[in-house]
Amino acid sequence: MINISEIRTSLFGVVGLQQSYNPAYAILAADLIASTSGAYFNQYSSYMTVENLKSTQPYADISDANFNIWLRSVITNSISTAIQKCFKSDLFENALLYDRSIRKSTTLDNDGDFVGYEIIVSKRKDMKSFINKAILDFSGTGTVKLLLFHDSQVDPLQEQEVTISDNSSTEVALNWGLDYGSVQGGKYYLGYLTDGLTPKAFERDYEDSNVPHQYTGVGLFPVKVTGWNSETMFDISDVVNVSETFGLNFDISSYRDYTNLVVNNKDMFIDVIGYQFAADMLGMMITSIQTNGIERIGKGNLLIELQGGFINEELPTVVGINTKLQKAIKEVQENLTDIPLIQKFTVK
Repeated sequence: MINISEIRTSLFGVVGLQQSYNPAYAILAADLIASTSGAYFNQYSSYMTVENLKSTQPYADISDANFNIWLRSVITNSISTAIQKCFKSDLFENALLYDRSIRKSTTLDNDGDFVGYEIIVSKRKDMKSFINKAILDFSGTGTVKLLLFHDSQVDPLQEQEVTISDNSSTEVALNWGLDYGSVQGGKYYLGYLTDGLTPKAFERDYEDSNVPHQYTGVGLFPVKVTGWNSETMFDISDVVNVSETFGLNFDISSYRDYTNLVVNNKDMFIDVIGYQFAADMLGMMITSIQTNGIERIGKGNLLIELQGGFINEELPTVVGINTKLQKAIKEVQENLTDIPLIQKFTVK
């Protein structure tokens, strides 16, 4: 997974556009002609000029100011597309906390405590875990309010009310992220308050139903805070590890987060960004409704530039931008294999 917003901001300006020598088209803002790598889009296709882009973009009579805005948008979109093409499946792990059958016979009393799980996440910024959903097993009917805390914050990060079905498993989608990088360490706590609660949690006391899955990227440990009845973060010194499971089960996934890798290795992606922008703009030019610009450039020329092809016996076969883009993507993927991403570890 990738933080697209951060990637766009970080990689914008790695490759730039060259200002036109024609005074009538010397209209690019400073951020568009900046290039931290020294690479420019016209190096990837000679058709990437201000004149060609402006004469074939979708909006007739566009102002210079709006043309700059449009360029920023299409460049950032090309950056997003290019980076996403470089990475294959980012799912690292997915499993239920408890995957064995539960016999619904023993219930736990509601004693006015906070009960749930202490969650410790991998201390790596290239991994992120998500609680995809919660599965609640309770006796009786009513509402259980799930609360997700981080020990650095007073108020809950997330909350979700769940309407309980008597003696039936109740599933609720959460998609709550557990991100080490954004909170800089610490622990999460996910559970509910039992003060005044009507439904009673079923305990996992049937054979090995209480044996948890051992995740690689995250660790969950059942806890309670005696007498805590406030929807605010408690003193972590009051947290007690216990053996009960409190009627809670979770579906959890961990993903490789490539954001920091990309940000810290920008030069690795220069060619992919350059060729992706060229491919996107050539595609736009080919389908442009601004006929004057297309007639001047020639649609056949644009198709050969994008897809490659044979021109005549005196000239070599043209390798298209799409082919060059695929080669650049493959080179990035090969280089990525030399960068360590996720290592197995013990969370507690």
